[in-house]
Amino acid sequence: MPDAPPRWTNGAAIYQARKNAGLTVRDVAGLTGSTAAHISQLETGGCEASVRMLSLLADALNIERGPLIRSADEAVVAGELAARTRAARIESRVA
Repeated sequence: MPDAPPRWTNGAAIYQARKNAGLTVRDVAGLTGSTAAHISQLETGGCEASVRMLSLLADALNIERGPLIRSADEAVVAGELAARTRAARIESRVA
């Protein structure tokens, strides 16, 4: 399997900060000008956040951007895990 791209967005941190703030996915979507589906995808690792979105999320959640971004090592591991998960899903559909 080729090297998977790193996953920089820390979805678990977004989720935890949202819960700590007492906000729903829809609340955060409204505060960031995004959609609930997009926020959900960010939290579950379904997509990556742009730098602008990370800033909007940090502002909406009243936190610094730092916790929303993984370290280089964490990003590589998360990317590889996402690639393996995606491959397993494809394989299960074919089987």
